[in-house]
Amino acid sequence: MDPARRGLASLSVRGVSLTTRGWWFVGVAAVAFIGAYAGARLQLLYVACLLLALPVFGLIVVWVRRPRLIARRSFSPRVIQAGSVTTVSL
Repeated sequence: MDPARRGLASLSVRGVSLTTRGWWFVGVAAVAFIGAYAGARLQLLYVACLLLALPVFGLIVVWVRRPRLIARRSFSPRVIQAGSVTTVSL
């Protein structure tokens, strides 16, 4: 998707940004904060804090410890005829 069309999903800090699910957590947390304030519900305030803390904590963890993943594929033997018996190991 074009970065100009992604809206909030394109906001990033040094290449680390929230996913769509993360932005939903932030949005629901904001609604929960408003509901907790309007309804004077302490339990809803706890839920709102948790909903906000989860994506922020995840963002900080990924920002500090960038995950490194390397994947390689190799085929041995390179070609198997259709109908032949072979073994696959991972």
